[in-house]
Amino acid sequence: MEIGLFHQMWAPPQIEDKEFFAQTVEDVQLAETLGFESCSFGEHHFVRAKAFYGRLPVPEVLIAKLAAETTRIKLGTAIKILTLDSPLRFAEAVSLLDLLTEGRVMFGLGHGSPADMEHMGLTQAEKHHQFRNILLELLDYLSLNRQGPQITPQPRQGMHELFWLGVRDRNTILLGAQLGLNLLIGQGEDATTQNIYSDLYREAGGKGFVRGFRLVYVGETDAEAQKSVAEAAQLFFSVREKLPQYLAAQRQGRIPYEPPKDLPDLLWRLNYIVGSPTTVAEQLNHYISQSKVDYLGVKMHIPGLLNEDVRKSMRLFAQEVAPKVQLARKLEVVSV
Repeated sequence: MEIGLFHQMWAPPQIEDKEFFAQTVEDVQLAETLGFESCSFGEHHFVRAKAFYGRLPVPEVLIAKLAAETTRIKLGTAIKILTLDSPLRFAEAVSLLDLLTEGRVMFGLGHGSPADMEHMGLTQAEKHHQFRNILLELLDYLSLNRQGPQITPQPRQGMHELFWLGVRDRNTILLGAQLGLNLLIGQGEDATTQNIYSDLYREAGGKGFVRGFRLVYVGETDAEAQKSVAEAAQLFFSVREKLPQYLAAQRQGRIPYEPPKDLPDLLWRLNYIVGSPTTVAEQLNHYISQSKVDYLGVKMHIPGLLNEDVRKSMRLFAQEVAPKVQLARKLEVVSV
C-alpha cells in the first residue's frame, strides 16, 4: 500500500485565492520531497456563504501547473465532477495530461455534492444515470478500439487504469467493477460503512485497487496535536454536522443526536485521527485492518488549520508515522 495526500481545496473567506493557490503549490512540492506517492484534489464550484468553500473549479489546470513544478509525485482528482464536463473534452485533457506528465496523473470521478450540482435541476437518479452515460463515452474516446474518429493526442493502452470511482450508488459501483476501474472510498464514513462499498465492488468482480481516505493530524504528543486542531475541527464540524452523510449516520444510530460532549468525541464523529506519531500509526493500522484498502490517502488540510501546522504534520507523518503503517511502502524521506 502506498500513501498519498488528499486536499479538498477548502478555505475560509478571509484567505485570498492567490495566497491559497501559492500555498498549495508549496505544499505539493514539500509532499514530493517527503516521499508522498500522490496528491489528489477536490473539484468545487461557486462562492458560498459558509464558514469555508472550495476554491478549485478546474482541477486539470492546477494539475498542469503542479506537473511543471514537480518531477515524481502523482497528481489527480478526488473527485472530478464528471457530469459537468463534455466527455470528449475531458478525454482529450486526460490524454494530453497523461502524455505531458509521463503517466503521473490519475482521476477520481464522482457525481458531485448536492451543493455543486443544485443548479443542474436533476434528481439523484437522473444524476447517476447521466454520470454512467458520460463515463461510458469517456472510456470509448480513450479506447484504441473505438469505431469513430480517434482523439488527439492518441491515448495509450490501458487508460481505464487511471480512473477511480468515488461514488456510493450500487449501479455505478457495479459498472465500475465490470469496466476494470478502481474505487475510492471517502473520508466521511467509518470503516464499517466504507466496507459496504468495497465489498460490493469486490463481489461484482472488481479487480482494481481500493483507496481509502482518512483525515489526519500528527503532533509531537497527543495533547499538542489536539490543541493544534481544536479550533479548526470545531469549524469543520459546524459544516459537517449539516451534511447528508452525517444526518444519515445519526438516523442509522452510528452517531448520537446529542452534541459532542468534548473534543475527542467531536474528532471521533469527524473520523479525524489526531495524535502523536504512535497514536496516529496505531489508529491508521486499525483502520486499514478494518477497511482492507489497498492504498491510503491522508487529508492533512482543513479550513482554519494554520499552514505551518499542516506542514509540520506532513513532516512528522512521513518521518515517524509512515514507517509504522502496516503494508505501507517505506517513504524515501528527505529532511527539510
